[in-house]
Amino acid sequence: MYRASVPVQQCTFTIVLSLYGDEKVLQNHVIVIQPIVMVFLFVSFQRNLTEYYSAVDAHNMMIIFASMLYERRIIFTSKKLYRLSACVQSANSVIYPMNWQHIFIPVLPMALMDYLLAPMPYLIGVPEVIYQVLLTYE
Repeated sequence: MYRASVPVQQCTFTIVLSLYGDEKVLQNHVIVIQPIVMVFLFVSFQRNLTEYYSAVDAHNMMIIFASMLYERRIIFTSKKLYRLSACVQSANSVIYPMNWQHIFIPVLPMALMDYLLAPMPYLIGVPEVIYQVLLTYE
């Protein structure tokens, strides 16, 4: 396995692991596929990342990244909807090759405010107007 070269994009190689026990040979096959590297380099992604880098400082980016890995409840808020949507989608993209498997709402509508009370992890963008309404409820 250590001497195997990295496969070309979208090509696979198989590793056979053999375990010996009780006169049986158990074999597990591991199939390795290299992902397409250029999959995220398109214009809207670059615009979203540019917006994310201009809106969030490096320290908070690391906190957001770690919070996503720890599967926490994460809320973004902004007065500008395009910035809010871009930052939430960029934060979701930064964890590539992993995928966010929980609640993901780039811009939360007023009708879904109850989702913020969910006990499971989420990544939600809350417009400033809705965030102010939430603060008055507390």
